[in-house]
Amino acid sequence: MQRSADIGTHAHNAGLMQCHAGMSEVELRSFIEHVFLLNGAAGPSYTTIVAGGENGNCLHHLASPDILRDGQLVLVDAGCEFAGYASDITRTYPVNGKFSPAQREIYELVLAAQEAAIQAVKPGVVWSQLNKICDDTLFQGLEKLGFQLTRTKEAGGKLSLDDLMPHGLGHWLGLDVHDVGEKTLPGVRNKNERPLSPGMVFTVEPGLYLKADDERIPARYRGINVRIEDNIRVTDSGYAVLTSAAFKSVADIEQMMEYALGMRREGGDYMPVVPAKHKP
Repeated sequence: MQRSADIGTHAHNAGLMQCHAGMSEVELRSFIEHVFLLNGAAGPSYTTIVAGGENGNCLHHLASPDILRDGQLVLVDAGCEFAGYASDITRTYPVNGKFSPAQREIYELVLAAQEAAIQAVKPGVVWSQLNKICDDTLFQGLEKLGFQLTRTKEAGGKLSLDDLMPHGLGHWLGLDVHDVGEKTLPGVRNKNERPLSPGMVFTVEPGLYLKADDERIPARYRGINVRIEDNIRVTDSGYAVLTSAAFKSVADIEQMMEYALGMRREGGDYMPVVPAKHKP
């Protein structure tokens, strides 16, 4: 699984550094999948998602001929299969390499929610605890940005956190992208109360999807869609992030995209290969 995560990580970093205004979603998808194969993966572990701008509102948007445009964010959800095992990684970044102030505020809030949930992972913790940590971080952060929210959907049409993050925090990962582990165990009431134990691997993938035409959302944030996803292994005392090398901080994303832009201006290119010491 670490090897699958390594290949997926390098493919995401390659895609980020190849991304530029004027390329299509399909072009970016094909580049990422080429890096999968170049590094020994059997291929994608699920249909690769590349969603520019408003397309990010569709959680499983299939890469299309739509052009990635200056000023947009692009959401890339892609993983590979290696020796039967899957990785599942999502990154969101600006097509032009620079976050706008509003994009940066939403991105850093999603990142803060993800990191808070990950840092709470250890044996004995249950899913509902991770969900609450993520929800609390998002709710409090959105209120500071001027959103008027309720915790859950209710009559009257007030904006809820469920409207802005209409999916779960993550899922088990292994021989399938959505792997076994959802079933309850004797004495466990539901899947959200199943305690984590060493060796479990799962994703943590909060997101915010802010529709351009939703007037309940503050105007400056409409049309911004962000998801960030990493692969987490439970250890004896905490956790390990299998995909930690995939660029994720605002500083790393902007620095590496600027570097790649400079290389393209000089006629060069970037095609990372997983270090030989990790190859089978």
